[in-house]
Amino acid sequence: MNASQDSKQDSRQARFIVRHAFAILGAIILLTAVFLPAAAGLKLKANFLGLLPEHQPSAQSLNKLLSRVGST
Repeated sequence: MNASQDSKQDSRQARFIVRHAFAILGAIILLTAVFLPAAAGLKLKANFLGLLPEHQPSAQSLNKLLSRVGST
């Protein structure tokens, strides 16, 4: 595609967005409402050590180091 084709495509997309702004906003609000209960049940694990594979030697070494030095 050359520059003029890109420009035409961009203006077509912009016109579509402007023409259908309320429908797009409604779809976003609907999707948010549908997925919000599932997202509210997610747990955030801030302990990155718990995300490491326990069988890896590097993770085991880090666990040993933290047990010697201490961690918060």
